Amino acid sequence: MSGVDGLVEAVSAGIGAAAIVGGASRRFWTRRETRQQAAFRTAVQQVVDESIADVIARQTQFERRQGQHLDRQDRAIAELRKAMDRRR
Repeated sequence: MSGVDGLVEAVSAGIGAAAIVGGASRRFWTRRETRQQAAFRTAVQQVVDESIADVIARQTQFERRQGQHLDRQDRAIAELRKAMDRRR
């Protein structure tokens, strides 16, 4: 075997090893990126869920106060009607 043949084999082996390492490295970084994206989505979803829960709680409190206000108005209107009926 000549020096050129050995050099060609060494270069071929190096290219093959580089391809294998490159493929493994690409898979590693792809999986890492996928994990990071999933973690980011989870974190964003948690923030959104907490924000929505806060909005729902405030809306519920508002509706409860609004309902109490309307109940007071209904009672006042009923009292006015009774007072008007008594005057007749």
